[in-house]
This record gives sequence, C-alpha cells and structure tokens, in this order.
Amino acid sequence: MARDVIRAAIFLLLLCVPFSFCMERLLIASPSIYKTDRWMVAIFLFMMLVLWSFTRHFESAPSPLIIVLAFAIILMSCV
Repeated sequence: MARDVIRAAIFLLLLCVPFSFCMERLLIASPSIYKTDRWMVAIFLFMMLVLWSFTRHFESAPSPLIIVLAFAIILMSCV
C-alpha cells in the first residue's frame, strides 16, 4: 500500500512539471529564459505545497521527504 501511495504522489509531481510550464506561458510569458525557469520553479513549488497540504498521499507515506527526493532523482535522470 505504501509503495502505491508513493508512486501516485510521484506521478502527481511529474504532472506538475508540464503544468508549471503551461501556466508560466499563459500567465507570465516572460521573454528571458532565466525568468521563465524561475517562474516555472516557483509555480512548481507552489503546486507541490498545495499537493502536500491537500492530498492524502503525503500524509500516509512513511516518509514524505522521500517522495520529493525520488521525484528529484527521476527528474535529474531524465534530463
């Protein structure tokens, strides 16, 4: 059960990456790539905090920080 919870939370975080890109393009549309990256990271962190506070995935996980670390490892390995 814990493994499924962690996988679902990582999947939700993976979905936040394209969402943060689309929201940055729709709401801000900054011309500089550096500002675009900063806004994307800010929107992603905001969404991660929203998921952390409103979903039960992070509450029922044995260690919620492990979810964030697993997501970071997956993201860095894809790049």
